[in-house]
Amino acid sequence: MDREFEDLVRDLRADDDEVRRLAVERCAVGESAEATEMLVSALGDPSWRVRKAALERIAALRGRADVVEALLAALADGDNPGRRNAALEALMHCGEHAVPALLRASEDPDVDVRKQVVDALAGIAEPASRARLGELLADEDPNVRGAAADALGAIGDPADAPVLRELQQRDDERLVRLSALRALARVGVAVPAAELLPALDDGLLRAAVYPLLAACDDTRADEAILKGLVDGTRSSRRAAALALVDRVAAHGDREEALALAVRECLDGAPEVYTELLEGLRDAPAASRIGLVQFMGVVRRMDSVVAMISAATDEALEEAVLATLEGFGPGLEAELARLWPELPARERGTALRLLGQTSGAEGSALLRRVLGCSLTDERIGAAQALGARGDAKAIPDLVRALEEAAEKEEADPDLGEALGDALGAISQEPEAARAAVARLAERLPSAGEAFRVEAAHVLGEVAGEEDAGQLAFLLSDPSGRVRRAAAAALGRVARGRTPEALRLALADESPAVRIGAAAAVAASGDPRGLDDLGSLAGDEDERVRAAAMRAVGKYTAERPGPPTVALALLATGVAEGGAVALASLESLALVGGSDAAHVAAPLLEDDDAELVAGAAAVVGRNAEESALASLFPVVSHPHWSARAAAVQALAERGVERALPALLRRLDDESDEFVREALLAAIRRLER
Repeated sequence: MDREFEDLVRDLRADDDEVRRLAVERCAVGESAEATEMLVSALGDPSWRVRKAALERIAALRGRADVVEALLAALADGDNPGRRNAALEALMHCGEHAVPALLRASEDPDVDVRKQVVDALAGIAEPASRARLGELLADEDPNVRGAAADALGAIGDPADAPVLRELQQRDDERLVRLSALRALARVGVAVPAAELLPALDDGLLRAAVYPLLAACDDTRADEAILKGLVDGTRSSRRAAALALVDRVAAHGDREEALALAVRECLDGAPEVYTELLEGLRDAPAASRIGLVQFMGVVRRMDSVVAMISAATDEALEEAVLATLEGFGPGLEAELARLWPELPARERGTALRLLGQTSGAEGSALLRRVLGCSLTDERIGAAQALGARGDAKAIPDLVRALEEAAEKEEADPDLGEALGDALGAISQEPEAARAAVARLAERLPSAGEAFRVEAAHVLGEVAGEEDAGQLAFLLSDPSGRVRRAAAAALGRVARGRTPEALRLALADESPAVRIGAAAAVAASGDPRGLDDLGSLAGDEDERVRAAAMRAVGKYTAERPGPPTVALALLATGVAEGGAVALASLESLALVGGSDAAHVAAPLLEDDDAELVAGAAAVVGRNAEESALASLFPVVSHPHWSARAAAVQALAERGVERALPALLRRLDDESDEFVREALLAAIRRLER
C-alpha cells in the first residue's frame, strides 16, 4: 500500500466530517478498485455532506461498470439501510449505463434485492427495461409486482396498458392493483369504464380510479365521479374533485353542463364544499393546484377569500390568479366588498389580481388604495394600474408621486413604483401626452424631490418634442435635479446630443457630469466618444470612472471597430484604481482579443480586484495562445483573483492548464476556490 493510499484510508476514517468529505473527492479521481469500494462505502457515512459528496462523485463517473457492480452489491447491505438507500439513489444517477446490470440483478433470489432493483429501474425509466418489468408483473412477491407496475408507469409507454389492465383486474393483492391503476393513469391510455367501476367498491382503490374515469368517453363516468364528489373518504372526494377538473378540460363541449352538475352536487352537500375549500389550505401541495382549478369550475364568489389566502403560497399564486381572472365581471365588485376585511397579505394578492382585470370597479378601488397610508398597498395599487394601462389614473399617480416625494422620509420603492406605472400607462401616445402635461403642470410649484422624480419619469415617457422641458430642468438650481434631467435627456434625444446636455458635461457638480456621461452613452450621438473623451481628464476620479463606463456602454451598442474606445480605455487601465476597474467593466462589454490585450497588463497589478477583473476579461476574450498568461494567477495571494483565473480557464476548456490546477489543489485552503478548482479539473478531465 503506497503512502498516498494510506493517507486516503486514514482520512476516510477521520472523526472530522470535512476531512472525510475531502477524502471522498480524492477517491473520485482514482481508478483503482479499492478507491471505488471506499467511494461506495462513503454512501453510508453518518454525515450528509460526505454522503452528498460521494453521490456527486459517483454521478460524475457516468455509470462505470465497476462502480455499478459495487452499488449493486450495496443493495444487499441489510446492516446499513442508509448506505443501501444511497446506493439505490446512486444507481438512478448512473442512468441508462446501469440498466444492463440492473436487469441481470432483477433475477436475484433475494426478494429485497429484486424490489430495490425494480425501484432503481423505475427511477431511470429506460424503455429498454420494459420487457423484463413486464415479466416481473408475475413475480411471486407482491411488493416486486407492485414495484414493477409503478416502474412501467414511470416509463409511460401506452403499449404496456394491456398487461397493466389485466393486473388491475386479476391480481389478488389490493396494493398491486393500486399500483396498476396508478401506472395506467401515467401511461395515458383510456380504460373502459366497465373495467374501472367495480374497483370503486374498494376504499383503498377508489382515489386511484377517478383519474382514469376522467378520461373515459362513457357518460357513466360522469355519474360515478359526481357521486364520488360527495361520497367516500376525504381523500377520495378530493380525488373526484381533481378528476372533474380533468373531465371538464377533456370535454369542452360539455363544460357548462358538467360545471352546472358539480354546482348542484355541492349545493346539496355544503359540508363537502367547505371541506374542499379547507383543502386549499391544508391539502398536499400536488392536490392544492387541482383544487384551485376545481374552484374555477364551480365559480362561486364565496370561494374568493379562500382562494386569495391560498395564493399567499408562491407555488399557487399564478394558478389562483389565472383561475380567479376567469370568474368574470362580478369579481371586481366582490373584491371591493371584501377589501376592508382582507388581511394585509391577502390584499397584496388582490392587488396583483386587479392588475389582470379591466373593469371600472377595479379601477376605482385601485385609485382609492393609491391614496391610503400604507406604503406596500400603495405600491401594489400603482403596479396594478400600470399593468392595466389605466390612463384615467394619471392624475392620481402624479399626485401620489408628488406627495411621496415631498415626505420627510420618502420611500424610494414607492417613488419607483409610481414612476414605473406612469411609464407603463404612457406607452400609448395619447396617454404619454397626458402624463407629460400633468407633470409639467406641477413642476413650477413642486419641491426638489418631486422635480427629481419628475425628471426620471419624463425620461421614460417624454418624446423628442419634450426635450425642451428637460433642457429647462438642466438649469435647475438643484444638482440632483440637473443630474436626473441629464440622464432623462439622454434617453429622449436618441441619436444626438443636445447642446444643453453637452453643457452639462462641464457642470460645476461632479454628480451632474457623471449623469451627463451616462446620458451621452445612451443618446448614441456619433460624436459621443469625443464628448466622453473630454471627461477622461476630469479633475474628479469619480467622473473619470463614469466616463470609462460610459465608453463601454456607448461602444457595445454600435457596430464597427472599437479603435477609439479601446484607446480611451487603455488610458483608464493605465491610471489604475477605480478608473481602471471601470475600464475593465467596459472592456468586458466591448469584447474581442484587442480588449483582452488592453486588460492584460492588470494581471500583474498589486490590486487583487483589478487582477480578478482582468482575468475575467482575458479569459473570455483572449486568443487561445494568450490564455497561458492566466496560469500564474491561479496561485495569486488573493482568493478572488485565483477563483477568477480558475473559472476563466475552465470556461475556455484550457486542458493544458490541468497541471497548474492540480498543483494548486494540493495547497488550496479557501473553500470557494477549492470547489472552483475541483469543478474545473472535472470539466477539463472530461
